[in-house]
Amino acid sequence: LFASASRGYRPGGWNVRAVSPAAFASYAPETAWTYEGGVAGSAFGGRLSARVTGFLLDVTDMQGSGAAVIDGVPQFWAGTLADFRNQGVELELAAQPVDALHLYANLTAQNPRYRRTAAVDAQIALCAGGTGPATACGIGAVTADGELAEPAFAPDLTAGFGARYSLPIPSAGIILTPGVDFSWQGRSQTDIANLGASAPAHLLMDAAIAIETDDYGWLLTLSCRNCLDEDAGETSLLGWSYPVTPRSWMLVARRRF
Repeated sequence: LFASASRGYRPGGWNVRAVSPAAFASYAPETAWTYEGGVAGSAFGGRLSARVTGFLLDVTDMQGSGAAVIDGVPQFWAGTLADFRNQGVELELAAQPVDALHLYANLTAQNPRYRRTAAVDAQIALCAGGTGPATACGIGAVTADGELAEPAFAPDLTAGFGARYSLPIPSAGIILTPGVDFSWQGRSQTDIANLGASAPAHLLMDAAIAIETDDYGWLLTLSCRNCLDEDAGETSLLGWSYPVTPRSWMLVARRRF
């Protein structure tokens, strides 16, 4: 069994990247409390291990930054978004059925949400009425339609799993190790104020094969990132979506002395 509680703090400041008076504003300090607790254990001589963790994050005056068109000028902003709460559970599993094979899997379910404050309610009212300043809509935790935004980059569900297998080949004096990793995440917003399109649920795959001499002197690794060439949005700026890094390959040779 384990449990922990920690407090975090970030000082307030000013939007130093503003280029118009409407965007030049101060923001409050941010404080956060993080609570975690769970249980971990192993079985079969350590060949199977598991860990379950529950967590709660409470943030007061959460800070954020982004880009928006303010007074007709595209520019960056920084400021207080809203209060924020995220709670969920993580499951981590690792298994070694045989000496050469290593497996792992993890799953995270969470419920990230902004919490309305008096300042957010006032901003929403100004946006809905159309009488507020240019910074009332589509900025901070308020969408262009005057709704409370969904937290960005925080899917409700993520998962990952992978495997490694080490295959000694004594006749060649090498150890062959192929491996694969999959990561999946549910739909998520890619802009703080939800201005861009949300990223749909998607699956990414990375893989590698390594050849190492059995004296561990030489190592040659061929790997690919995003091997399936998944075209999913990762972030957005001023309504433009930026995809994840496309499929790429890397060949690395290493000599140990």
